[in-house]
Amino acid sequence: MFSDAFEFWQVVSALAVDHSGSRVLSSSYDYTVRMYDFQGMNARLQSFRQMEPSEGHQVRSLSWSPTADRFLCVTGSAQAKIYDRDGLTLGEFVRGDMYIRDLKNTKGKSIAGGVGDGSIQIWNLKPGWGSMPDIYVANTHSDDITGVKFSCDGRILLSRCFDGSLKVWDLHQMKEPLKVFDDLPNNYAQTNIAFSPDEQLFITGISIEKDGTTGGMLCFFDRGKLELVSRVGISPTYSVVQCGWHPRKKSIDDFLAEPVIHNPHALPLFRDQPSRKRQRDKVLKDPLKSHKPEQPITGPGFGGKLGSTKGSLLTQYLFKQGGLIKETWMEEDPREAILKHADATAKDPKFIAPAYADT
Repeated sequence: MFSDAFEFWQVVSALAVDHSGSRVLSSSYDYTVRMYDFQGMNARLQSFRQMEPSEGHQVRSLSWSPTADRFLCVTGSAQAKIYDRDGLTLGEFVRGDMYIRDLKNTKGKSIAGGVGDGSIQIWNLKPGWGSMPDIYVANTHSDDITGVKFSCDGRILLSRCFDGSLKVWDLHQMKEPLKVFDDLPNNYAQTNIAFSPDEQLFITGISIEKDGTTGGMLCFFDRGKLELVSRVGISPTYSVVQCGWHPRKKSIDDFLAEPVIHNPHALPLFRDQPSRKRQRDKVLKDPLKSHKPEQPITGPGFGGKLGSTKGSLLTQYLFKQGGLIKETWMEEDPREAILKHADATAKDPKFIAPAYADT
């Protein structure tokens, strides 16, 4: 079991595991993709690389190539990107035609998909492209479809929806679903479905409900009997969004979502400490803090300031003759200077005398 909720502050929207099971890709609503290496991972379970494929666009899908030497990243932008195994950019898709001007020319729009109107559309690529799908099933769900999954033998199609249902379809008879599983809360657009390696089981995650007590769970279904086999509790406070069953690791990867709004730096008390460079830049902008302090008093003359320059010797002499500058502290007796305040201290004691007046 591998959970990525500790490194992401938002919903984990996509995941991909390579065929060897050594590297995992995960993405979130914070626009970032994180790369994990199980062979080089320590107890802190941190990613070895983090990147933002398209600035300001959420990551929708991640997938490895058959040789696992590169992976495809699809974001909310109009251009997907290809990266190598270490996360270096290899290429970017062209933007292409963004609009449909001819109903007979819809190349590159869809192959198979669950549409926002609740319908499932499937295109057959062998005869060629066309404007109409080969299979169109309207009103399959009452809300947006969040995920579809084909079986490898091409017989079964699974669909997951916002309405809290999972439907099993026979690709040869798409008029009615073979089975409908309800009471599967789904609050995230990336909630998917996954098959087991032998495709005898399929799994999906469920979201936590507002007033519910079950929390996020992982549900297992039997393909042959078309029944719910088990529900495994994952977290009382997190929703299970993405799940995958790896054939070699013999384990299930599930990625969770925390239903808490994280607003960093909303309160000054909880803000992160800025870097040293930013602290220095802030100090330099402050005129009081960036002001050069005055030099210590070491020069000759009154207070160490007069007589420090050539033109001030005459000024200092005239001040002394006029009585404006009187340096008599070197000629005074320290004892007499202290005793001249004895009468005033006896008449108005402040500290020592009142403390010992009664003892």
